[in-house]
Amino acid sequence: MRLATELGIAAVEAYFPPTRESARQALAQGRLDPDDVEDLGYREVPVATAEAPPEMALRAARTVLADAGWPGDGLGLIAHSWMYHQGHDVWSAPHYLASALGAERAQPIGVQQVCNGAVAALEVAATRIAADPAVDRALVTTADRFTPPAFDRWNADYSLVYGDSATAALVGPLDEGRDLFRLRALVTHSAPRLELLHRGELPFGPAPLWPDQRVDIRRAKKSYLSRHGLDAFTTTTREMVRAVVRDCLADAGLTADADRPAHVVLPRLGAKTLRQAWVPAIAEVTSAPTLSVGHRTGHLGPGDALAGIADLVDRLAPGESGLVLNAGAGFAYSGVLVTRLTARRTRPAAPTPADEAKEETR
Repeated sequence: MRLATELGIAAVEAYFPPTRESARQALAQGRLDPDDVEDLGYREVPVATAEAPPEMALRAARTVLADAGWPGDGLGLIAHSWMYHQGHDVWSAPHYLASALGAERAQPIGVQQVCNGAVAALEVAATRIAADPAVDRALVTTADRFTPPAFDRWNADYSLVYGDSATAALVGPLDEGRDLFRLRALVTHSAPRLELLHRGELPFGPAPLWPDQRVDIRRAKKSYLSRHGLDAFTTTTREMVRAVVRDCLADAGLTADADRPAHVVLPRLGAKTLRQAWVPAIAEVTSAPTLSVGHRTGHLGPGDALAGIADLVDRLAPGESGLVLNAGAGFAYSGVLVTRLTARRTRPAAPTPADEAKEETR
């Protein structure tokens, strides 16, 4: 989308619960095939054992508001996105967040676009801020907890493993003196021809988790692959990733190679998928190095995008830009391009684990 108003991100946060499950544990439990370990590339994932997704989202939101020095009652919009169950049926998690934050004048809305939900929520926020002077700041949040027995994070899907998390970002009209980032480009391209990939051949069900009380994304993907093959999906992904990267750079005015982003942050998908489809497509458009950080978090559902922006806080110097790529079932492919503005950080950076030095940077 074309940004009608100059926007900034005042603060961004990715929260991960402290408990971890490792690939080694999943192998020992028979939840992960030995042949998949290298293709996936995940070493461990965060697991929420006590907090529900909206509770984690509230934690991330409070951190963001504190970092930005912005009161909850100053919010005009709360856009919350999720992929999986939020803890109650027929209930609004965004209104829970608004109530807990004291955001009485905010409009709380839910944005359900599976793994691309955070980018869709950013688009909603950008549109509302441009259209409604009463919306001065918008809070975008995500949260998911992929809990057994209905959801086995290690084998519910092909090519990725799911980690629990919450993310939040405060977005508003650009304030170069206070914002961490300037939002330079926000682009989404859709490929609805791929919707079968997550629907499969089963008829529409009468209730959640039908027919066998578990999430089985593999079954749907098998149906798609048997009909269309893997090449069709890979070809579409490369086409869409090229278009997203090209359009993000053009919208941000980064046309010369000297102006390339300092980092292109990859979605937290499996390593083989990134190598085969994403990295080659990016390289056709820009020589900017790609950054993969999902090996210690797993795929976060809609949390990937804001977590990717949070990853850039301590990696970009003022004036440097970073491009965060994302995708979600349906299919939607997105990019968020930001430029680091200030050297301000209101709290110390979290300690960097020793193995973070092994991050896959190409």
